[in-house]
Amino acid sequence: MTQRAENDGKPILRRDGLPATERGIVAYVLRLLRANYPMHKIKRGQPEGSLPDGYVMNNADGRGLYIELIPEDDRAWVISFHTSKHYKGS
Repeated sequence: MTQRAENDGKPILRRDGLPATERGIVAYVLRLLRANYPMHKIKRGQPEGSLPDGYVMNNADGRGLYIELIPEDDRAWVISFHTSKHYKGS
């Protein structure tokens, strides 16, 4: 998990009354993965594709939560866990 994902994610979990810890973020993501929450593949880096492909879950909490993962072997790295700047909800 990136430090930014952890820092951005803790207030989101706290807002929802969930454990605001690194493990809390991992548990949240695992719950979505086990529920087959829809993801789409993205090309990462500049130039595009210069970094490993990632996978994104959009609006995962119904309030604009953006989660970006990078799969590696039997792991997934949490790169982003924040409210999207494009979210227009209330």
